[in-house]
Amino acid sequence: MGISLEELAADCRGIEVPALGDVIRIQYHPYVMTPEFEESLNRAEEATEGEDAPSEHPLLLAMEKLLVSWDLKARKEDAQPMPIAVANLKRVPLLIIRDMFRRIREDVSPNAEQPTGSFGA
Repeated sequence: MGISLEELAADCRGIEVPALGDVIRIQYHPYVMTPEFEESLNRAEEATEGEDAPSEHPLLLAMEKLLVSWDLKARKEDAQPMPIAVANLKRVPLLIIRDMFRRIREDVSPNAEQPTGSFGA
C-alpha cells in the first residue's frame, strides 16, 4: 500500500499561539513545509524589485498556504473567524504572523520530540 504526497498535504495539526494573555488556535498543513516550499519562500523574500518581486508579502502567501483554520475574529462580537486570505492576513500584526510561522516551523522540526499541537485532531 503506502501513502501519497496528496494525503500528506491534506493532513492537519493544531497549535496555539499566545497573544494578549489568551491564545489564537490555528490548524495548519504540516506537510506543506517541504524543501521546495522553503526555497520558493526564500526566493520570494530575496526578490524585492523587478518583475520577479512578489505582488504580496512572501510570508503572507506562505501562511495562506499553510493555514487551514484559526479562531481569530476581526471583532470580538463577530460570530465567525476571519477567512484565511492574504487580504485578512494583512490586517494581522506582523508580530503575530511571524510568531505563528515560527511556531509552525518549530512544530514540524525534525528535532522536535513530538508535535506540540493536536487539539481537535
